[in-house]
Amino acid sequence: MKLSTVTIETDRGWILESIDDQTFPVLESFTSDANILGTPEGFLKFTIAMGGNEVSIQRTYKKVQDVLANTEGLINAVIVIFAFVIIPYAEKRFYEAVIKESYDVNLYKLPNKKVVYENIEDGANN
Repeated sequence: MKLSTVTIETDRGWILESIDDQTFPVLESFTSDANILGTPEGFLKFTIAMGGNEVSIQRTYKKVQDVLANTEGLINAVIVIFAFVIIPYAEKRFYEAVIKESYDVNLYKLPNKKVVYENIEDGANN
């Protein structure tokens, strides 16, 4: 009978790392051999050996800080894109404010003037 070991590492923590290790033997192979004539040691020889193979399984789950870090990365990307869209508008408003402070820029309305159109037909005014 040949045995091997299996190690399972499970991270059960939500916020901090909390690793739980479990190690147990597993039957790798089984062979039987019997001597019907018998020997001075006996007619049945039973051998248990540990194999050189070891299986290791690691299980981890997403933590709260990983989820928050991923969402923060997405939010930062949106902010950068938003900044590139807003920068030209902000520069225009900045220059507009500088010009208004530096110069007296006022729009004055001129008094309404009535435009009179004349029909000129054969030299006569109507």
